[in-house]
Amino acid sequence: MNVHRLREQLSTSMIAVFFDLCQTRNLSLTARRLGKSKSQVSTLLRQLETITDLTLVNRKGRFYLNERGLSLGKSLYALINLTGFAEQVNIAYLRTGKAPTVGYIRVKIPIRFFGGGMSQALIRSVAICRRLQPTVFIYCEFFDNYNYYHYDQTFWSPDWPSWGELTVNYNTEPSVDSKGYLSPWCLLYENEHRQAAIDNLETLSAYQLVIPKMPWEMMQQMVNFLDSHRIPFVYHDVDYTQLLAQKLPADTVLLVNRLLLTTGLCRGHQVSPFPADLSVGFQIRQKGNHPVLSLFRSVFLRMVQKNAHYFPIWHSRHTWRQWDYLYQVMASGSFVAASKKLFISQPAVSKQIHQMEQAVGTKLIRRHMGKRTLTTTAIGRLYLDIAEGIHVASDDLLRQIATQASYQRQDLNLGILPSVDENSHLLDLVMNKVSRWQKQFPELRINIVEERHQHLLSLLHNQEINLAITEANSPSLTQYSISRPEALGLVIHPKFFQSAAIPTALTWQSAVTDYPLILLRKSTGIRSIIDWQCSQLDIDLPVVLESDSLNLNQRWVKSGAYATILPRSAMGGIIERGEAVFIPLTPIVSRVLKISYLKSRRLNPFEQSLLKSLRDDGLDESVKRAL
Repeated sequence: MNVHRLREQLSTSMIAVFFDLCQTRNLSLTARRLGKSKSQVSTLLRQLETITDLTLVNRKGRFYLNERGLSLGKSLYALINLTGFAEQVNIAYLRTGKAPTVGYIRVKIPIRFFGGGMSQALIRSVAICRRLQPTVFIYCEFFDNYNYYHYDQTFWSPDWPSWGELTVNYNTEPSVDSKGYLSPWCLLYENEHRQAAIDNLETLSAYQLVIPKMPWEMMQQMVNFLDSHRIPFVYHDVDYTQLLAQKLPADTVLLVNRLLLTTGLCRGHQVSPFPADLSVGFQIRQKGNHPVLSLFRSVFLRMVQKNAHYFPIWHSRHTWRQWDYLYQVMASGSFVAASKKLFISQPAVSKQIHQMEQAVGTKLIRRHMGKRTLTTTAIGRLYLDIAEGIHVASDDLLRQIATQASYQRQDLNLGILPSVDENSHLLDLVMNKVSRWQKQFPELRINIVEERHQHLLSLLHNQEINLAITEANSPSLTQYSISRPEALGLVIHPKFFQSAAIPTALTWQSAVTDYPLILLRKSTGIRSIIDWQCSQLDIDLPVVLESDSLNLNQRWVKSGAYATILPRSAMGGIIERGEAVFIPLTPIVSRVLKISYLKSRRLNPFEQSLLKSLRDDGLDESVKRAL
């Protein structure tokens, strides 16, 4: 799919239905609000699914938008926000006969899925501020604090004066200044399963406490609290917006912060306060002094605390096609060039622009006879700026559709450490054991994510990868050994020893003080093992150079410039070719590869099968016990 096809097929009715269902989470209520039948609403959603080639709605049991649907909300809201601003610009023009002077502020806010408390507060705040300050565009820049790399919004900066910036973020260590903006934790369970009063921490142990996927800082606050009080719980790798749409077992209680909840999310559930003083606030950083910044700040603080009312029904007097044609005509410089780029006739383009101008009530484009040049009127210049923003937002939507399409397949995301040597134990695990296991499940796609140890931990914590092969211990993970211990040693060019015999072993003190070392940086598992050993032996580690590139490090060793400390298999190829030698270090410390996943997280059948395969493959019982 390309941008032009998307705009040809995407209708305002589809998006209006989508956004209303995001907040109501109820097909009948959305149908009543929009003056449509339930079958019409369902048909429009199916058409949106056809255009995006994604399953966006759960139709088994309760009817609700799934994670893929809610993930597209950010990109779709960018389109709605721009067209809504265009409506205000048009009203201002019709009232005065002049193009208004406009500016913008940027609001950065942590939203992954539309439909939660923060997104609802944002939309209502933007609508209120737009009514009070109709010539100020509030550009919303979303960042994703669930995970490491999931969402990266396409940047756009309007060609208007910038009047400042607000950055909203959660705060799990709120100060006294945050009083009045603190949000407590809640216990949620099915209406029909009326739980006995949970008024103290001791009674929590009688229930299956579930922490669903939610912003990382929030989740960690609750995890740390439960761990410190030795209260058992489980993670769930499904977002809270999804679990609250599903039927919960009788003994299951969800832990969710009130800041994330809406009226629609809570429907059908009992909501009780968490029996401890634990709250989440949020902080708003401000750059600039324009009055609209203070206005938005005060409105947002009020909206986020207020019981959510449904935001206004959205509509637009212009189609996406018309916005696309306006952008292409001015970008191409002529109607003829635009029609060729759009693969349609010139009269068809002219007709759409004419209809757009009729809706606005004035000309947007000046056609200069004989010069074959086009310029915009004053109001046309504003509309062209908005069209450029819509073009960027449409590109962003296409990118998000492609991302969600990859997630829609049955995928297993496996994190591995970087490796360059063909003899590496890690490569053997991935190329042989993992690929052999995958043949049992041809419908499953495995995505390999190669990152340093610390980044793999971040991906696991944020549930962006299912499992990871790591090498250092981590208290937040469940880890099982999947390789035999490999002793660390000095990998060094033979020229360092000249005519002297190459030693059969070296002490750690000698290795780190007698030879120039290039080591992996501190964010790697191997480096953690090296640092730990040196601290145990009370040795200062005088590293000459740090580099995360194993490829570069190998070349440095081959050139004879530096030595390094690694397991033998990490540079087995150059050792076998005589380009380097491996000298064991004493006392012995070993690297063991581990298959790791987030502690307390329940594995799905595919993950359990791979875990069992890697633990069983190549390690006999005596070795497993020893590890």
